[in-house]
Amino acid sequence: MQAGDRDSASLWDMAQAIRRIQEFTADASCETYLESVLMQSAVERQLGILGEAAGESFERVSAVPSRN
Repeated sequence: MQAGDRDSASLWDMAQAIRRIQEFTADASCETYLESVLMQSAVERQLGILGEAAGESFERVSAVPSRN
């Protein structure tokens, strides 16, 4: 997979994770969230996906030589 394709895939993964978090929590109060281990687990999983995709993107950007 080329770098541009990987960047697009990472951005898609991040956007998808955010959409899922919004979907999972849309009608939930803070109390409901705190009482639902299932909801917490689902949100935590998506946060993990978001972090992993962001980390991969950061690694690719960090690997680009500086123009200085």
